[in-house]
Amino acid sequence: MGTQFCVESLGDNEFNKRTLCVVEAALLIISTGVWYGYVRENSHQNEYQALDLYCNPVQDTTANNSAKDSCQDQFRDRIPSQQQLKFYNNTDQIFYNRMPKCGSEMTMTLLRNVAKKNHWTYPPENKRIWTITKQGHQYWVDNEKVLKEISHLTMDHKKPMLFSCHLYYTDFSRLWSKKSLPTYINIIRNPQDRLISLYYYFRFHPVQRRKKMPIALRKMTYDTCVRMELPECTAPNPEGFWTMVPYFCGHDPICRTPSRDALDRAKANIVSNYAVIGLTEDMETFTRVLENVIPKYFRGMTDLYRQMAKNYKASVNKNTYHKVEPLQETLKIMKPRLRLEVEFYEFVKSRFYSLVEYLKCQGIEI
Repeated sequence: MGTQFCVESLGDNEFNKRTLCVVEAALLIISTGVWYGYVRENSHQNEYQALDLYCNPVQDTTANNSAKDSCQDQFRDRIPSQQQLKFYNNTDQIFYNRMPKCGSEMTMTLLRNVAKKNHWTYPPENKRIWTITKQGHQYWVDNEKVLKEISHLTMDHKKPMLFSCHLYYTDFSRLWSKKSLPTYINIIRNPQDRLISLYYYFRFHPVQRRKKMPIALRKMTYDTCVRMELPECTAPNPEGFWTMVPYFCGHDPICRTPSRDALDRAKANIVSNYAVIGLTEDMETFTRVLENVIPKYFRGMTDLYRQMAKNYKASVNKNTYHKVEPLQETLKIMKPRLRLEVEFYEFVKSRFYSLVEYLKCQGIEI
């Protein structure tokens, strides 16, 4: 149509008409090309969309929810509930009531580093409420005193925060509402390994070496101590050793002597109030679990741990080169004396690895 108009118009003002003809012809060519390109592009676009849908199909949210429900059903009663996990992830206060000789020295160093990285507060410990003396003996602190000191500590420091000390489990419901209660974490150790570590710690740790002790007693092996039935190595109670369970049972008089009731209370406190309790012998997994359960606090903790572990082996456990591995006979003697402590340890261990498997079931790499 445009070409016909040009041909007919050449006789009248030929130069101008010729110019107009060229312009119209060019516009026609361009518009035709644009239209063809549009059709072709949309055709390819449809092909790309079809390929994308084939390679990356829309996820079936129903199937995903079903898989998550399956994980929850599989590990129900062996891990914190979904409501608890949500609460732990949004907490503004964490309490690490650390146990002696359970890797807490390294854990505290790690916590200080991750606190700087993730911008939360880790105040110095308040030793006035420690439930352990410098000699390693346990004692019970008045619960009112504990609540008063903790109240001052938390008011004096910015949140989010984590506070720690050698302190038995404390019910903070008198200080804060349910929504503001601290989340507990901890790390424990095989009871027999812990006792042996403690025995050599009081003999050969640089701080302890400065204290007076007869040479013969300092050099005495753990085997000899057990065989001679010395007070340091024998259970002070008929029911056996009682050092780990009180940290999770609390300040109540029922927690002061070995009993099934005290053990059950410690277990109940763990189920109700502890986000994660790790194991000294599997520290890296502990850091991975913390990263996933409470990422606001512990994001990047595993990488920090790996960096520290390379240099830490040379300086940590300063007493281990004096440690003599115990005889099987010694372990056999000690087994009934650690019966309740071992049962408690196995309960925590089972719960910890159930949480690990639950996270794996959710598709999280641990």
